[in-house]
Amino acid sequence: MKPSAIVETLLQSARLARAMRDPLLAIDLYDLTVRVAVRAALPVVAARDERRAELEAILAPDRGFPVFTLAPQRTDWPTLDSRAARALAEIERLVDAALDGDQVASWSSAREACVRLRACAAAWLPCVFAAGDVRCDADDAQPVWRSALRALEELLAVSPVPLALEPVATIGQHAHDKVIYCAAGGAGGLQDAGWAYDRMIVEHARLAIARVALPAVEQRPYVRRYADLCFERGDADRALALLRPSLALAPSAEDHNALLRYLLASPRASDVEFFEESRRWAALYAQEGRLETATYGNDRDRDRPLHVGYMCDFVHTPLAQHTLVPQFRAHDRAQVRVCYYNHGPDSATARAVSDVYRDVRGLDDDGLFRQIQSDGVDILVDLNGRLRVENRYDVLGRKPAPIQVNWYNLLATTGLRAFDFIVADAVTLPRHKQVLCTEEIVHIACGATGSWRLPEMPAVAPQPCSTKGVFVFASFGAAFKNNVAVLDLWCRLLRETSDTILYLKNSTFYTPAYKQQVRDHFVSRGIPPERLRLEHRSEFHDMRALYADVDLCLDTFPYGNGSTTINALWQGVPTVSLALDEWRARLSVSIMASAGLEEFVARTPDEYIERARYYVAHPQRLAEIRATIRRTLATSGYYNIEIFTRDLEAAYRQMWHRWLERTRKR
Repeated sequence: MKPSAIVETLLQSARLARAMRDPLLAIDLYDLTVRVAVRAALPVVAARDERRAELEAILAPDRGFPVFTLAPQRTDWPTLDSRAARALAEIERLVDAALDGDQVASWSSAREACVRLRACAAAWLPCVFAAGDVRCDADDAQPVWRSALRALEELLAVSPVPLALEPVATIGQHAHDKVIYCAAGGAGGLQDAGWAYDRMIVEHARLAIARVALPAVEQRPYVRRYADLCFERGDADRALALLRPSLALAPSAEDHNALLRYLLASPRASDVEFFEESRRWAALYAQEGRLETATYGNDRDRDRPLHVGYMCDFVHTPLAQHTLVPQFRAHDRAQVRVCYYNHGPDSATARAVSDVYRDVRGLDDDGLFRQIQSDGVDILVDLNGRLRVENRYDVLGRKPAPIQVNWYNLLATTGLRAFDFIVADAVTLPRHKQVLCTEEIVHIACGATGSWRLPEMPAVAPQPCSTKGVFVFASFGAAFKNNVAVLDLWCRLLRETSDTILYLKNSTFYTPAYKQQVRDHFVSRGIPPERLRLEHRSEFHDMRALYADVDLCLDTFPYGNGSTTINALWQGVPTVSLALDEWRARLSVSIMASAGLEEFVARTPDEYIERARYYVAHPQRLAEIRATIRRTLATSGYYNIEIFTRDLEAAYRQMWHRWLERTRKR
C-alpha cells in the first residue's frame, strides 16, 4: 500500500470510531494517522483538528482539564512491517465493506476493522491523561494537579522502559467536574516493534493520580484496573488486598465477581472461603427471593428431545472450536436440540452446528430473559463461570429456564440457588465437596469434565532431550497461575537437576517488563537466565507444534492447568501435577488419570520434585509414552467427543426426570 492510502485508511477508521461513539478508539486511531502521516511527510491538519475536536468533545471545553501525554521517549518510530501492511490491506477492505457511501452499513464490521487496526501498529500510540477536580476553583486547581503530576513523575522515574511526560493542552479555565482519562493502544502489538510500555506502570500511574485527585469512593475503576493487572501477573493476593477496601466503599456486582476470580487463584484462599464469598455475592446481588415464584410452561414429556441452551462469550476462540463446536455437532438430535446464546464475537462454525443461534450482545437483561423463555429452553448451561467476568449472572440469577447447569469454565460452585446442577467428574469434584456447592454435583460417567477434538497434525515428535542434550521442562499456562510459590518450586527443581531448562509461554510476556520480572525472580534464587526460555503466546497450531521442544510439563498450583495439559498430552508430553484437596488443583490430575498416567500425580511439593527428577534420569519412559499416547487417548472421555457427549446427554436426561418428579403436582 502507498503511504497516502495507509493514511487515508487510518483516517477513515478514526472517523468510523467517532461515528460509533467510541472516543478512546477514535483518539488512538487519530494518533496513528498523525504519526504515520508525519513519517511519510503527508498533511496531518485534518487528523490533528479532528483529534482535538474529539478530545474536546470527550472532556467538554468548559471543564478546564489539564491534559498531558505519557509517550515513549524515542525518535526512531517503527515502520509498518510486512505483516502490518497486509493487515492494513485487509482492514481497508473491511472499512469499504462497512461503509455505503458516507453511511455505516455494518457496525460490527466497522468495529472489527477499527479494533484490528489499532492492534496492528500499537507501538505508535501514546497514552493520554486528562484530569480535573470538581472541588477546586481556578485558583485552587493548580496545587492539586501539581501533586498529581509529582505522583506520576515519581512512578515514571522507576519505569523499566523510557517514558516521557509531554504536555498536550489546557482546555478552558475552570474545573467543574473530574475525570482521569487514558487512551493507551493495545500493548500486545508492541513486542514486534522492539519496544513496549508496561501497562502496570501506566495503570499504577493512573491510580496514583486518582489517589490524589478523587474521593476514595470514586477511585474504584482505577483500583480495579490495577488489581486486574496484579492478578494477571500471578499476584492474586495483592489484587485482593487492593480490591477489598474499594469494594467495601463502593459495592459492585462486577467488582465482587472479580474478587471471586482473584480468590480462585489465591494461594492463601481455600474452597471454603470461595464458597462463603460466593454466597455473599448471591445475598447482595442475586435477589434469590424471586425464585420462589418462578413458573415454567415447558412440555413435560419425559422422553422428548430436550431443548438445551448453552451460553458464553468465547465460542469463536480456538479452545471452543475444538471443544464446544464439535460437541454441538455430535449431539444426538433425538435427545438434544442445541440453542446457543452468544454474547461474544460471532462464530460461523457455532452458528452452523446450532439448531437455534441467538446473538444476544444487544439484549439487556430483561430482553435476554424473555428470549430464553420464548425459546422454551429446558436446560440452560452457563459456560463462562466466574473466570470470565463477562458472564450474564444478572439474568441467570432470575432462572429463565426450569433447570440451570454450571459447567465447563468453573468446576466450583456459583453460589447461586438459581443453578440446580454442576457437571464435573469424581476426581476433580468428589462427592464430599457437596457441602461447598449450592448446586447438586453430577459426575459424567466417562470420568471427564469436557472433551476435545484435536487435529492429527502436528504429529507427535521424538523425545527432544535424546538429540538436543538438554532436558526441557515447560508450562504454557496463563500467567495468573504462576504465583511465587510455583516459581520457587520450579527454581528448586532447576537447582536440583543439571542440563535442564524451563520454558514458559503465556500472553503476559508481551511486555519486556514482566518478562524481566520473572527472569529476575529466578536469578535472585540462583538460576542463571540462560536456563530460561520465556515467550509470548503463539497462534493455536503454532503453540502445539512447540511441544516438539518439550520433554515434560509442570503443572501450577493451587490453580492448575486444564486445556494446557490437554494439548500437551495430545502432543505426547505428560504433566507432573500436584493433587491438592481442591477442584482448582485437580483438573490435570483428572486428565492424567483418564489416560492411565497416575504416575505423574504427586501428593506433596517434595514428591512433585521427585517425580520430575525421575523423568530427567529416565527419559526412555517419556519416549515410550510418546510412542503410544494417541492410541491410549482414543478411549479417554477427554479426547473422544462422542463418548463424552453421550454421557452428557444421559446426565441431562436424568436432570430432566429429577425436575419432573420434583415439580409433579400432588
